[in-house]
Amino acid sequence: MKKLDIKKSFKTSKFKYGSYSTLVTALVLAILLAVNFVASKINIKKDLTQEKIFSLSDETYKVLNNLKNDTKIIAFFESSNEIQSFTNILDKYKEASKKISVEYKDPIKNPQVVQKYNKGDVKAGANSIVIESGNKFKVIDYYDLFNISYDEYGQQQVDSFAAEQQITNAIIYVNSDKQNTIYTLTGHEEIDLSSSITKQLEAENYAVKQINLLQSGNEMDKEGILVIASPRRDLSKEEADKIKSFLINGGRAMFIMDITKEVLPNFQELLSFYGVKMQNALAIEGESSNIVQQPIDLLPNIGTHEIVNEIKSNKLYLLMPVSQGISNLDLKRNTVKIEPLLTTSSNSWGKVNLNSTTMVKEPNDIQGPLNIAVAITDEDSEAKKSTKLVVIGGSTFINDDIISATKGANLDFFMNSLNWMQDKKDSVSIRPKSLTSDMLVMTVFQKLALSGVVVILIPVIILIIGVTVWARRRHR
Repeated sequence: MKKLDIKKSFKTSKFKYGSYSTLVTALVLAILLAVNFVASKINIKKDLTQEKIFSLSDETYKVLNNLKNDTKIIAFFESSNEIQSFTNILDKYKEASKKISVEYKDPIKNPQVVQKYNKGDVKAGANSIVIESGNKFKVIDYYDLFNISYDEYGQQQVDSFAAEQQITNAIIYVNSDKQNTIYTLTGHEEIDLSSSITKQLEAENYAVKQINLLQSGNEMDKEGILVIASPRRDLSKEEADKIKSFLINGGRAMFIMDITKEVLPNFQELLSFYGVKMQNALAIEGESSNIVQQPIDLLPNIGTHEIVNEIKSNKLYLLMPVSQGISNLDLKRNTVKIEPLLTTSSNSWGKVNLNSTTMVKEPNDIQGPLNIAVAITDEDSEAKKSTKLVVIGGSTFINDDIISATKGANLDFFMNSLNWMQDKKDSVSIRPKSLTSDMLVMTVFQKLALSGVVVILIPVIILIIGVTVWARRRHR
């Protein structure tokens, strides 16, 4: 029997390599334990979601940095799951400002606290969030924290997370002295503002009131904005005079004018006073890069103006289907300034004959480019502030489906127009954060180019490479 030499075994290469491996393993484990210990002591969190769902925007930080009053956020959540879902974002508010405090209350165990925030139609309850400062508070319902839609089968789906939008605007509301009012004109078969628009108006602290100028006692606050959305019947002389008086005294108004079968002379006279005229001719685009599918589905050129600069710099599309052009009158007062916001290309025209069966340009059609949205300022106001108007040649752009297709760019255009008229230079516009895949909006030219690359160019390149390889091998 061979005697085991223990001393020699320690000197073998097998032992040396084994010891080295053991040492490396121990060292790696020690490093991992140290890293894990340090990580547990340092609270490092990074939001890796594409839309930064659990992060606050620069606009929110701007609001929080300027807070002067103590503001309380109370979350009425029953389950720990709901608390955990919103802790991340609510803690961000608390960390960003010493003026913000956050409390979590179980509505079942604290009914007296819930009752404090139940006034009239406003009711706090399970899974709602209350923002309070001083004597003012705002209740955010749980379902307002999400934007929900329904698919073709009636199934509910969550499109976007609106918590930051709702909470930040509620903080602004409870810390502000007044609320701006939007007056929507009625009595002329106007359309109702879409749910996307009304929800955004509420989120940005606008009060929306319908107004019929023929009813006694209906007067507009001089600080408000009049919105006229697609009237089908004309103003009476009395109504036109009231609107003109409102505007002359520094009023602000948005005219969203669709093509009509009947002429609306009193509306036109009102607009003529500010140097523009509705063409009542369907805008048709001949440039493939300025349409989506049909020549009436316009992707207009975006001008240079406070209203649209950010939309343009972010390279977003505005979709303006079924629009009409807006003409500048040759004769207008020197105090009136008209600035184009959205225009068609030079290869476009306005179809004058609305009964025509062709979209081809006809002799009587209006040659483009056409203004389909303009901003008007009149410094000749009897008030201390100037008169401001935004005139838009069609209402389809505020349809919910169109707003969704443009990733909210059309909504931005509408809200930016109001904020410009309201002189909100430091306005805050926080949009919901998408939880769905964005729809790719492509022009006709882009579709053709992509089809050419996929269907023709790539197969041709593969064929050329294949033939080249085959020819070289054949001649070896």
